[in-house]
Amino acid sequence: MTIHLLNPYEIKGLHKRVKTAYGEGVSQGRVKIKIGESHVDGVLVRLPLNDVTRLHLQDANCMTPRANRSALFIFALSELP
Repeated sequence: MTIHLLNPYEIKGLHKRVKTAYGEGVSQGRVKIKIGESHVDGVLVRLPLNDVTRLHLQDANCMTPRANRSALFIFALSELP
């Protein structure tokens, strides 16, 4: 899996509230995720650490597994409501 952060100046919705399966967070940027030969659009989301997010720190979509206040997660756009 390869992750490419898109140009932050071209991102609409940067630092907006985003609802995820783990709770509400703040978007930190859009990303393109390359899995094999296909590309998926995604969002980098900062979520506060709580009982729900602590359970997911070791998941593949967590970019900061050793976080102690908030963690960065990558979600495909299709995963967001």
